[in-house]
Amino acid sequence: MLTDAQLEAMTAAVENGYYDIPRDISTAELGDQLGISDQAVTERLRRGISTLAANTMLAKSNS
Repeated sequence: MLTDAQLEAMTAAVENGYYDIPRDISTAELGDQLGISDQAVTERLRRGISTLAANTMLAKSNS
């Protein structure tokens, strides 16, 4: 399950085009919007993606 902080960061990333190619926003800009550092944004996104992967792909392969 995602933490509230991870969900907030991931939602902001999707809504602001972080995952678009090319990116429409940087982690520094996301951090400014969220009131946190770009390093904190990156950590929240990476941990959130890891959690989603574990709960979807890995869980499915174990069933």
